[in-house]
Amino acid sequence: MPDLRVFFQGLTPVIDFPYYYFSRSKGKVLVCTDYKSAKNGVEGLLSKKELGLKGYEWQWHHVVETNHLKPLYDPLRLAIITNEFAPCVLVSIEEHTYYSTNFHVGESPWVAFDITKPTHSNLQGRERRTYVNRLRAMYDAVYTGRDMVPLKVIANNVLDFSMDSF
Repeated sequence: MPDLRVFFQGLTPVIDFPYYYFSRSKGKVLVCTDYKSAKNGVEGLLSKKELGLKGYEWQWHHVVETNHLKPLYDPLRLAIITNEFAPCVLVSIEEHTYYSTNFHVGESPWVAFDITKPTHSNLQGRERRTYVNRLRAMYDAVYTGRDMVPLKVIANNVLDFSMDSF
């Protein structure tokens, strides 16, 4: 499994915790970590004042959605990646709602970005490259459109890993 720092390459930490990266984007502080740490309460390390948010106003967001990774891995490896290593960021509920709407409501992301939704897992060769490149275009467009360049960087790192790790 990966050294988690591979997913955060290109981000400059504001505060350095092992595997927790803090990045500023347009005055916002992004808290980035792996899913397992997020699930186990990394937010306890931070004061709400540092984040500028009240506790009920933010949620953890998978930078690359599990349903998009599903065609790239066998079920066991997918479970390990998404439950242990998948990069997450702390975002406002408003941001999280926006991403959820764009990434998995009905068929909208698949249609809008001309992605043929694969019917099987563990894609190989040209089919895998084409799928990953279309996901990359989708994540680039959605994250760039929200001035969330650090999320675009992380998403590209995750997708690069998916091409190198199978």
